[in-house]
Amino acid sequence: MVREPVHSTFEYLIGGSPCGGTTFMSILLTKLGFPCSHEAVYAADGKLWMNPQGGFWSNGLHPVKQSDSIKADSSYTVGEWMDLEEVKHIPVIALVRHPIKTLNSLIAYEFSQLQVIDVNWVIKTMLGRWNKLIESPRLAMVCRVEKDIPALCEMLGVKYQNLDGVFRNPHNHGKIQLTLDDFRICDEYDNLVAFLKKHYE
Repeated sequence: MVREPVHSTFEYLIGGSPCGGTTFMSILLTKLGFPCSHEAVYAADGKLWMNPQGGFWSNGLHPVKQSDSIKADSSYTVGEWMDLEEVKHIPVIALVRHPIKTLNSLIAYEFSQLQVIDVNWVIKTMLGRWNKLIESPRLAMVCRVEKDIPALCEMLGVKYQNLDGVFRNPHNHGKIQLTLDDFRICDEYDNLVAFLKKHYE
């Protein structure tokens, strides 16, 4: 099913990695008064469309409706469609979650689906998504989930509140607790370390 093409009211595109906080950010910003959908857009045939399965919501208590003036979409796929004609003028926020936490969630999810995981591919894809956003000339901010949300709220003009428990990542729940040393044997280890040093040290 394909709906009407996107009529963009977005002020920002918030992109990241799978298991990297895009659902959390949609919920949090909507609760703070900055309506933000989650994966409400997808690209097909070089155009943007409303995603029938996408998230016009923050949670069951405070839903975002399609009739609302949505100010941003938060999605791990932003890097794939942010240069299409309809949205190529919109500033980009690179949403980064600590890479080791993200990898733990990603590996838990991938293993639950596939049972066999190419960890090098997982690392390379995660870093590639983040770096594409960070290197965009339209970058407005790199927002580290653990550190930069107050600064993000200031940039967006909304009052920051610490909403602990707003969302819990469903993909891990502590089942996998790998450390940086566990990835030392991976071909992508040096790239992972370089990203950590640049953005988390």
